[in-house]
Amino acid sequence: MRIGYACQCLSNTLPKFRTCTMKFATEENLYQIITHNLMVLDEILEYNHQHHIALFRLSSDLIPFGSSPVNMLNWKEEFKEAFHKLGEKAKNYHMRLSMHPGQYTLLNAINEDVLQRSIADLRYHCDILNLMELDDTSKLILHIGGIYGDKMAAIQRFIFVFHHLDEDIKQRLIIENDDRYYTLEDVLYISDKIQIPVIFDNLHHEILPSFPDLNLYQTLLLVQKSWKPKDGRMKIHYSQQDMSRRKGAHATYLDAQQFLMFCRDIRYMDMDMMLEIKTKNLAALQALDILYPEQFQQALVWKNYRYLILRHSLDIFKTITTTQQLEVRRFYELIDQALSTPIDDTQGALCYRMMMNEYLPYLNNTQKIKLQKSMQRYMEGALSEQGLKNCFMSLSAFAKDEENYLFL
Repeated sequence: MRIGYACQCLSNTLPKFRTCTMKFATEENLYQIITHNLMVLDEILEYNHQHHIALFRLSSDLIPFGSSPVNMLNWKEEFKEAFHKLGEKAKNYHMRLSMHPGQYTLLNAINEDVLQRSIADLRYHCDILNLMELDDTSKLILHIGGIYGDKMAAIQRFIFVFHHLDEDIKQRLIIENDDRYYTLEDVLYISDKIQIPVIFDNLHHEILPSFPDLNLYQTLLLVQKSWKPKDGRMKIHYSQQDMSRRKGAHATYLDAQQFLMFCRDIRYMDMDMMLEIKTKNLAALQALDILYPEQFQQALVWKNYRYLILRHSLDIFKTITTTQQLEVRRFYELIDQALSTPIDDTQGALCYRMMMNEYLPYLNNTQKIKLQKSMQRYMEGALSEQGLKNCFMSLSAFAKDEENYLFL
């Protein structure tokens, strides 16, 4: 089983993707933004390769206004060589890339304008994968859409529109069950009619279930039949419910026990799993540790969590800090236990003082004064905690801080 994550790599040292509003979408600005975004993507591919992450979902915002007439730049020609190099890198690293057009891309829309914009959006997404010269295992994931008062008519409309799409889009398209209208059974029915693969989403299936007599393994065997050799390995989406938010909201952190229970009977299936957890690459690294404990390096992983855990539980912080090599499951059990407890405000000052002492040797005098003054103002109550975090974030690249993203 291979693991991946979606769209953004959470790191203090990697640059972030950029975009702009319509007002500033001039050809010059768009050229600069796209140049920057493709550079960021290149760095993410390097990061993923170094950390044995084999799947990545490209952001739909890679090219601002990519499917809109607002973008007048001939970006496909301007960046043809850059896309080629990115595709070569992904292929050399055996990294499977995908894209997931958003909720407003509706192939069964009744409104003709919405439908045409949806088709244009699929064209844009497909063009990116084509420019990277990726084969048909690099997929476009799509939900079926609305029901518009007549579910069967909406299904038939989706099927009709699909048959009129460009052939390269049809070869890349896969469809996903959702948590409102279309169950896995519905999507498999559509898949059978148009002969494209289905991607199983576990959280959507829990909220809007079908096949009540099948266990997870049996369900995935059913889904796997929709995948042909040319489509590559079956892909699934995995997420967990954020218990503090609406039903269907994705959790911030990966709960290790939940993940283990889910994977217990399916971990040896030949498939790819895309995590939809808000901690993105950090959740992917955690999942890989859990699935392949022989690669677990506690000292390196602990650096990502230590201050976050200290804010929640001093006792658990001490336990992990003073134990040289915990078994991987026990390590993540303690992490989950700490994160399930409220933040301990009394530990805030200690966390920031420890971080400041790590930062100071890397900073010049001006930066040191800035950080020390911010720390003093925070201690006096004149600066909010978020204000202090912002100060640390602004200095994190100078301090070579790759570990404290979760805390900041």
